[in-house]
Amino acid sequence: MKKLTAVLLLITLSLSSVFPADSADEKKTEWPQWAKDIRRTEIITFGSLPFVTLWTTMIYSGIKYNRIGNPFDKSTSNFTTDDQKKIITYACIASAGLGLTDLVISIIKRNTSKPRPVTHDVITVMPLSNDFEIQDGNFVPLPPEEIQEIPKEYLQAGIENALF
Repeated sequence: MKKLTAVLLLITLSLSSVFPADSADEKKTEWPQWAKDIRRTEIITFGSLPFVTLWTTMIYSGIKYNRIGNPFDKSTSNFTTDDQKKIITYACIASAGLGLTDLVISIIKRNTSKPRPVTHDVITVMPLSNDFEIQDGNFVPLPPEEIQEIPKEYLQAGIENALF
């Protein structure tokens, strides 16, 4: 059991210190996505272990002994060595399950979120005065003799100039 713990600790520490390969560049390097995913999974797995162990202890004692014992009470030995091994094993499995579940959910979210297609609606700009003409997409001023008055039906409430 000690060898397995040492190997898992060594793997965890080695994966936590992985740097990107292009470190020759002095600019700020970005971590690869797989390293971020492994680090997040590791944080969730080990961060949830104390809480999962507490709940596993309470649930295990409730199922096996039909009472919820105090896991922090040192004066009485509520659990045998085999019970303690089972509790730690169940808690480690549950914590690893939480970490892997979060990893799977975050990978699924990342792969299913697609950027929305950008649609460009055509916007027509209508000038408030008729002293301009549109030629090749540009406004060209009309000579004074060709300027017409704006029909009143295009004006809102008959107001020619107003701020809205």
